[in-house]
Amino acid sequence: MKYARFAFFILPIAAIFFHYMFDTLAIDACLDSGRAFNYQISACGDEPNYEPQAYVIRFWWLLVLSALGILLGGILVKKA
Repeated sequence: MKYARFAFFILPIAAIFFHYMFDTLAIDACLDSGRAFNYQISACGDEPNYEPQAYVIRFWWLLVLSALGILLGGILVKKA
């Protein structure tokens, strides 16, 4: 039961953290090289102007799955 709590509570939080950390590093490296980052397709390019897009909306499914994992982890911790 101890490992189930870890899997459902800690792993979704770590997944969100590392996912956004690596995305942020990729965006930063692109901008540091003097290029522009296209948020719609998550690619670095030479075109100077891209349509802005809300960053969190692109990965809504990851946020939903992580929230469900955290919820299940909370339920398991409460029952134990």
